[in-house]
Amino acid sequence: MLERSSAISARCRRSTTGLRAELTARLGVRWHDPVNGIAEIADMPEELLGAFSARTDAVRRRLDDKLDRFATNMQRPPTARERWRLEREAVVESRPAKVAADDPDSMRRAWIEQAAALGWEQHQLLPTVIERARRAVKLDPTPVIDRAIATLTERQSTWRPAEATREIAAALRPTSRSAPPTPSLCRAIADR
Repeated sequence: MLERSSAISARCRRSTTGLRAELTARLGVRWHDPVNGIAEIADMPEELLGAFSARTDAVRRRLDDKLDRFATNMQRPPTARERWRLEREAVVESRPAKVAADDPDSMRRAWIEQAAALGWEQHQLLPTVIERARRAVKLDPTPVIDRAIATLTERQSTWRPAEATREIAAALRPTSRSAPPTPSLCRAIADR
C-alpha cells in the first residue's frame, strides 16, 4: 500500500510540475518555490492566495496547537519523528467532513464567486497575474533586435514590419523566468 501511495504521489508531482512548466511557457506565470511539491503562483494577489489557502492555514493552526501542547506536557520539543506524527494528526484532524463532490462547473462558479466577493472579477485576474510577471522581467531590447536582424538578413535582403515582428517574437520566446511577448511589445521593438 505504501509503495502504491508513493508511486501516486510521484506521478502527481510530475503532473503538477508539467502543468507549472506549461503555464510558464504559454503565459509567463511565475511561481514561488514548491513546498511539498506544491507551488503558489508568485504574482497572484495575496488576498486571493489567503482565501484559497484556508486548508493550509487550518492545518498550520492545528499543528501549532499540538506543538505547544506537546512542549508543555513533555517539557521538551518533539523529536523529528514525533513532529512528523503531530503533523499527520493535524492534517487528519483539520480535514473537513466528506461531502458529496460538486461537479467541476459548480465548483468553478463557486471559486469565481469567492474571488468576486474579494473584489477580483474573473476577467481581470489572468491579465493582472500576467502583467505582474511581465513587469518583474527587465528586457534589454538590443540583443533581441540583433538576433532578429541577423536571422532576417540570413534569409533575405529586405523585409516588412510583419516579418521583423515575427522574428522578434521568436527571439523573445519565454524562458522559465520570463513572460511571453505581446504583439504590442514586438511592434514596439520592431519600431526601434
